[in-house]
Amino acid sequence: MSRNEISTITKTFATRICVFLVPICLLSCGNAAMRRNLAVADSLTEANQMATGVLFSRLLEA
Repeated sequence: MSRNEISTITKTFATRICVFLVPICLLSCGNAAMRRNLAVADSLTEANQMATGVLFSRLLEA
């Protein structure tokens, strides 16, 4: 095999690996970001519910 053929085979192989791995990496990063955002949203919802509960309890006491 000539050097040019080896180079072409290597480039083709590298391209196929990248085409396979890049979407997997993007999906895993996206899932991690989504989980982080959901955790933040859950904590904000919990804080909002606690604040609402305190507000209603003070209104009932008044």
